[in-house]
Amino acid sequence: MNWVRTNRVFALVMFGLGLLVISESGLLGERWVAARQARRQHEKVSRELRAMAALQPAPTVENAGLIEADRVRTMRTLAELRAALAPAAGASPAHVPPAPAHRAQAFFELAEFVEAMRARARQAGVILRVDERFGFSRYVYEAPEMGQMAAVLRERRGMEALLEALLAAQPHEIISCQRELPVERPGEARKFIPERTLAARAPGVTGEDYFAIDPRISQRAPGIVETAAIRLTFTGRTKTLRTLLNRLGKMEPPVLVRAVEVATPDRPRESSRPVGAGAVPLVASPWSRFTVTVEFIQLPAQPAEKF
Repeated sequence: MNWVRTNRVFALVMFGLGLLVISESGLLGERWVAARQARRQHEKVSRELRAMAALQPAPTVENAGLIEADRVRTMRTLAELRAALAPAAGASPAHVPPAPAHRAQAFFELAEFVEAMRARARQAGVILRVDERFGFSRYVYEAPEMGQMAAVLRERRGMEALLEALLAAQPHEIISCQRELPVERPGEARKFIPERTLAARAPGVTGEDYFAIDPRISQRAPGIVETAAIRLTFTGRTKTLRTLLNRLGKMEPPVLVRAVEVATPDRPRESSRPVGAGAVPLVASPWSRFTVTVEFIQLPAQPAEKF
C-alpha cells in the first residue's frame, strides 16, 4: 500500500491499462465469433451459388423470360382443352340429358338400360350371365340416393357407350362390367379403396360390380381433372379387342384406355351366334379373356382465363 501511495499516478496508469487490455480482449473475442459466423455464411452462400449455377436452365433473366413465355403457352393450351372437353360455367352439353328430379325416374332409367343392353346382347349372340346387371346390381330394387344419383347416371351413360362399342366388336361372352364405388357426398374427392374391401362398403352387393383403379395409372388430379373409371371383362378373339380399341379412340366424350389385360379363359361357353353353313375353320382359334380399363374425363367447368 505504501508503494501505491507513493506511486499513485503510476498505479492509476497501470490500472487503466489493465482495464483497456480486458476490454480489448472481450472485443477481440466478439470479433472472432463474428468472423467465424461470417465465414460460415460465406461458405453457405457459395454452395448455394454453385448449386444455382449448375441448374438447367440456369436462373438468368433470359431463361426466366423463356419460362414465363412457356407458362403462358401452357395455360392457353389448358384453356383450349377445357373449352373443348368441358362445358362453360352454367352450361349443359347437348349430348348429356338433364338429371331426373326424382329417384323413381332414375330407378326406371337404370332398369330400362339393363333390359335394352340384354336385348342387344341377345341379338348379337353374346353370352351373358342370367342375372347380369352391367355393374348396377345395387339398384335392382332401389334407386340411387339423391346425392349420388347424378354420378350414377353419368356412369350408366358411360357404361352404355362402352357396351355399344363392345357389342359392335362381336365378343363371345361378357363376363363382368365394373365401375368405381360412388362417392358418399357430391364433390367429395375419391379415395383409393382396395378391392378386397369394396364388398363391405357396398352391403348387399357382390364385389363383382365394383373395382378400384390403380392410382398409378389413373389420370385423376383432384381439383383439375376428375375421371370415372369403368372396367369390362369379356372373351373374344384378337380382332374383337382391336375393333373395340379403335372404336374407343373415336368416342365422344373422350375416353382414355388405362390398362388392357389378356388371359386364357377357364372354360368358355358356347355362343348362340348363328354360323353359316360350311363355315368351319381349318384351325380353330381359342378364345381369349380380355380386361379393358378405361377412364372418362370430367374436367370441371371454369371460365376462360385471360393472358
